[in-house]
Amino acid sequence: MSKKASILLVVFLVLVMTIITTIVAYAANPIINRFIADPAVYVFNGRVYMYNTDDQVNSGSTWDSKSWRAYSSTDLVNWTDEGAFWKVGSGGFTWASNWAWAPSAATKNGFYYIYLPVDANVGGAGVAKIGVIRCTTPVSGCVDPIGGPLIQEGREANTGSEPIDPQIFIDDDGTPYLFFGGMHGLKRVRLNNDMISLNGSITNVTAQGFAESAWIHKRNGTYYLSYSSGWPGPIQYSTSTSINGPWTFRGNILASQNTNTNHQSPLFYNNRWFLFYQKGMLSGWSNYRRNVAIDCMYYNADGTIQQVTTTSAGVNSNSCGGTSPTPTRVPTPSGTVYRITNRNSGKVIDVQQPNLDNGARIGQYTWNSNAWQQWQFVDKGGGYFNIVSRHSGKCLDVNGASTADGATIIQWTCGSGTNQQFQWAATGSYFQLKPRHSNKCINVVGSSTTDGAFLEQRTCGSGNSFQWSRQ
Repeated sequence: MSKKASILLVVFLVLVMTIITTIVAYAANPIINRFIADPAVYVFNGRVYMYNTDDQVNSGSTWDSKSWRAYSSTDLVNWTDEGAFWKVGSGGFTWASNWAWAPSAATKNGFYYIYLPVDANVGGAGVAKIGVIRCTTPVSGCVDPIGGPLIQEGREANTGSEPIDPQIFIDDDGTPYLFFGGMHGLKRVRLNNDMISLNGSITNVTAQGFAESAWIHKRNGTYYLSYSSGWPGPIQYSTSTSINGPWTFRGNILASQNTNTNHQSPLFYNNRWFLFYQKGMLSGWSNYRRNVAIDCMYYNADGTIQQVTTTSAGVNSNSCGGTSPTPTRVPTPSGTVYRITNRNSGKVIDVQQPNLDNGARIGQYTWNSNAWQQWQFVDKGGGYFNIVSRHSGKCLDVNGASTADGATIIQWTCGSGTNQQFQWAATGSYFQLKPRHSNKCINVVGSSTTDGAFLEQRTCGSGNSFQWSRQ
């Protein structure tokens, strides 16, 4: 090879590595190229650890895996496969036989404790149990310190018939609590400081809509109890000023996904909030072969949680806009979440009513900080973008892919149509929004300045109602 060719090859390889580095700047959903589910995510020693049910090794016809798998990361993009950290049977829980389901973990006393449900009562067979392992690192040096279940269906009073989905929570005073349960109710029990024995009786927890997958986190003195509300069902939540309740129902965090089960894990990391959850994304997915995704989770000024917008692009550790409860400019995978303001009226693009449905009309309205006035630009190549509602996760769309003047602007499930792709085209210090399929412009009907005026597609003009800015 000539010296010139060698130099060109080196330059080419540098460019390839630069492109690869750029591509992995954000994690795509799913974050792991493997069938895993039931994410339980924590920060230990500055590193994020995710514990999972390993769907890759189940039969594919039910949730009968016999091991749990962990991953770790420092940027939420690049994940280290920590392998199967524990299993059912020889070399693990020798007293269990099947159903390695949703895990939970915590650190105390210089150890890491992981709570693992097994032997679920599926189809009327089995005696459900919750075991606990004690580890010297988040993913290794693990032993079964009590040599049997911590909780067993029917052995302790008030276990219910589904002691599943354990979630360990250590309060600010160091007191550990274990929440667990399924379709027959949510339970709670205090643990001793050794983390491997019960302190008192199992009590009932009343939370509107609870079905399974309880998770407790605390923010600004408020306890947040989130959970799955059905099969399928959205992730909902309730709040309380006490770990003992009562719990006030607040609504949805996450809409129903495309699998019968869902399981959420809120994570506070790098001064931001994220939500891990499961759905079917990889080829060959099913209700028994699930995947894990991450998206941003935001709080309103009153402490309530905004419904999470799911994306295919995912996040990195600098996504999600810091601690601002109602962000107007939030770093996201393909740019930023924006409010888009009309030059003529000073009002912003808004999903009318507001509405989560396909076909909901798009109009303008006075800025009020709500998610249905916030938009993400997702790069589709060639200088065009999908413009995605943070409220619904749906795309700005020219109704019926019409090329006619006056065609209405709606939201619709994002697809590959060019009527959902828009150019952000500069015109002086402002911009025009030009649909790719028609090369016309988005305009406020009648150049109106009133709240609720609809948007339309029209041949581009020089009027201020055709011009937009974004903040």
